Amino acid sequence: MSTTMRDVAALVGVSIKTVSNVVNQRPYVSADVRAKVLEAIATLDYRPNRTAQALRTRRARSLAAIVPDIQNSFFTSVIRGIEDSAHRAGYMLFLCDVEDDLEREEKYIDILSADTVAGVVLCTSDETRLERQIDALAASKIPLVLLERVRGCLEVDTILAENAQGSYEAVQHLLETGHQRIAIIAGPDEYAPGRERLEGYKSALHDHGLSLEEALVRRTDFTVNAAQEATTQLLQLSAPPSALLVCSGLMALGTVQVIRERGLRMPEDLALIIFDDPEWSKVIDPPITTIAQPAYAMGQAAAELLLQRIQQPDIPPQHIRLSPTFMHRQSCC
Repeated sequence: MSTTMRDVAALVGVSIKTVSNVVNQRPYVSADVRAKVLEAIATLDYRPNRTAQALRTRRARSLAAIVPDIQNSFFTSVIRGIEDSAHRAGYMLFLCDVEDDLEREEKYIDILSADTVAGVVLCTSDETRLERQIDALAASKIPLVLLERVRGCLEVDTILAENAQGSYEAVQHLLETGHQRIAIIAGPDEYAPGRERLEGYKSALHDHGLSLEEALVRRTDFTVNAAQEATTQLLQLSAPPSALLVCSGLMALGTVQVIRERGLRMPEDLALIIFDDPEWSKVIDPPITTIAQPAYAMGQAAAELLLQRIQQPDIPPQHIRLSPTFMHRQSCC
């Protein structure tokens, strides 16, 4: 059996921490004790486990980000922001793309809970599982920042967009340009962005004296296919909308496809605003009006908040909201 650090500590009569300080050449040990430890190391022929040391070092300088789908351009920009901030601080970033697979996400949580990284940025695929995920990471004392997910998690650092504000501004603009029948394709209520963007839509209608018409509201997954189906349903109404707010760039691909297939013109037949600012929205004809989320800045803020939490684990949780920007283009008046 190979000699361990515990054996060296027992021979000298010091703590394992003291032996570790000597092995790693830290300046916390007196010259006399250091000499005795080095003599015991030679006597016992102790050889440090360099692999374990390397793993501990990597863990100390590594962060992880868990996102639902890296193909979504929002998360691509978020990851760039996280990685740039992590790199400047001397950290590596491990990307965990779960592809909206809850089983895969749980496996990543279990792996990361085994003390493999210094901190985690989490955008879960299922907010109902947040409590279990938070507890698993907290049990390993791994700092955590939630991105675009909240559901009552006030004891954890969070980064979110001002989702309600963004959708409110979009609907207000459509109302001020004469639209009365404004539809929304919102995300699912299980996610903070889905809930909050729908609330902004409702608030704008209420503040302008309009009643909510449930037929103009569609709650779907953040997917192309779901948005295609929702758009088709809205356009088949006996009194279809004159304007539409679609609450993610990925969903909007499905909406634009349906609009093109039906030969509709934007904004003459249907005004369109997207909550997101994907690159393609600027170059299609006509360019699409968007509510641009500060995705890169949100990634940077998440990383900086996580790094602060690593350095100061006992400070109160912080909840940061970043405002989106209204990008007026030609898909609405």
